Order: sequence, then structure tokens, then C-alpha cells
Amino acid sequence: MNTHGKIIGCGIFAFLLFLCFQIGGCVGGYEGIDYSEGFRDGKIQKMSLKGLIWKTHECELSMDGIKTVQRETKEVTSVFEFTIRDPRLVELVKNIPPNTRVRVFYKEKMFASSLITDTGYFATDVKILDKDEQ
Repeated sequence: MNTHGKIIGCGIFAFLLFLCFQIGGCVGGYEGIDYSEGFRDGKIQKMSLKGLIWKTHECELSMDGIKTVQRETKEVTSVFEFTIRDPRLVELVKNIPPNTRVRVFYKEKMFASSLITDTGYFATDVKILDKDEQ
């Protein structure tokens, strides 16, 4: 086999290995390797059920912030996207009143299957913030 044939063979092997991990990860419930964990505060602005075969709840958390630019104060909003797989958390988020500040606890996963999640961030808990925590 010449060098060109070996390169093509390695590419095909790598693609098949990648495909096996993607499909096997979905079937086996593989979420990836824990990379980080933490929390973010904000307001849930979106939750949707997505996926062709494996459905997941993909959410967006609107996080408020203040940024100072050249002696001017401007409000800046950023969005944190995450996935909810726990049915208990799905129901909790569905029942949160609009414009309620929450704290989303999450784990970030490396090598998470793109067939399971759009984000790589998986919510582990959601807490409604008290007025003194806001």
C-alpha cells in the first residue's frame, strides 16, 4: 500500500471511530468527561425540546452585567446555553415564573456527544434566588 492509501485508510478509520463514539455515546448515555463545574445566575429566557432521534431540553439563561466603557456605564447582557436531562429539573424550570432570577448549577463535559447536547453544559440543579441573593 502506498503512502496515499495509508492516509486515506487512517482517515476512514478515524471517521468510523468518531461515528462509533457518537452513536455509542447516545445509546449508552455517555455524556463525556467531567471538565468543570460551577453555577451561573440569571433569568431563564428559553427552553426547547430538540433533537431528531434523542430529545434533550436545551435552555438559555440571560445573565445581566454592567460594563464600563470610556467613563460611560452600559448594560451588557450575555447568554449561557445549557442542557437539562433530569426530568425533575425540566418540571422545575417549566414552573418558574417569568423574570425570576435563578442559579443554575452545571457540569461542563469534554467530548460530549453532539447527538445528545448542543452545549456540553449539563444542569445539575436549579435554585430560585431569594431577594437578598439577587
